[in-house]
Amino acid sequence: MRHEPQQRIVVTGGAGFIGGLLVARLARAGHEATAVDLRGPVVCDVTVPGAFQAVLAGLGGVEAVYHLAGPVVEQTRREFAPSCYLQLAGRCRCSRRAARPT
Repeated sequence: MRHEPQQRIVVTGGAGFIGGLLVARLARAGHEATAVDLRGPVVCDVTVPGAFQAVLAGLGGVEAVYHLAGPVVEQTRREFAPSCYLQLAGRCRCSRRAARPT
């Protein structure tokens, strides 16, 4: 008998090392965890206005978001300002969307 998932959860940066581990752990705990990342499986650039909102609307019924999207360490060293923008813009857009569920 299959049980209903405990929560529908989105993990930005879900294709990365930490995000991938979190998605797997959440799934083992019975949650329906979806990885959102530039590399997929659900592709989204969280710095693009409206992109994250569209993903959440498409998934429907998301109850929690873990925002782990960020540049890889090598990119941060080479391009500090764009890396900061990714973190700040992504965090703001994810937070605003989470604060206003559909």
